Amino acid sequence: MLDMGSSTTSAKSSAKLPIKRQTLFFSATMPKDIAELAEAKMLRDPPAGGVTPQATTVERITQRIIQVDFAAKQGVLAQLLKQEAVDRALIFTRTKHGATRW
Repeated sequence: MLDMGSSTTSAKSSAKLPIKRQTLFFSATMPKDIAELAEAKMLRDPPAGGVTPQATTVERITQRIIQVDFAAKQGVLAQLLKQEAVDRALIFTRTKHGATRW
């Protein structure tokens, strides 16, 4: 539900739900603004749990940023994946639409 693109849309949707309800909220990641929205508008006295400390990076993961012009992104990404021994990769995009296009 909160993956609709904006917290405003989610807040409007939750306002249409019955006041007396049970809400369960699960997330692998919890950005601060989403956590605040959930606590303020959707949940009452929620228990919270976690499996790792917040903002940790696994030691086996190498992170890097490569700045390229927009038009060159797809080619640079394809070249990197061909040149290097990559078993798995996470590639972040700005929008779902952009990820689908590639």
